[in-house]
Amino acid sequence: MENPIQDPPVNFEAEIEQERVRIYDRPEADPAIQALEAEILMKTNTDPAVQNSQRSGMDSGNTMWNRVNFRVTMHSYNKFVSAYPEKAAAYASSNKEIQAALERKG
Repeated sequence: MENPIQDPPVNFEAEIEQERVRIYDRPEADPAIQALEAEILMKTNTDPAVQNSQRSGMDSGNTMWNRVNFRVTMHSYNKFVSAYPEKAAAYASSNKEIQAALERKG
């Protein structure tokens, strides 16, 4: 038997585009920033150089982790400012990583 009540069609593309340009009062509340930060940690923690360094026990000061995290953070925020130019412009004054990525972009 068919369901006589049908939900209206959802325009996912419009919702995705709306979220892509939505500016939050606090950048840390933005799901795009949250996902970016999680990705940075995941990429840093799973980097082979970091894992080898931690496994060897020779990097007690986390020097390798800090180096890799710096590189991954730079690369990730460079991609963020290209993917989300509206968000980058809005958040630059309160996020030093976005501000630095915008300066690198020129």
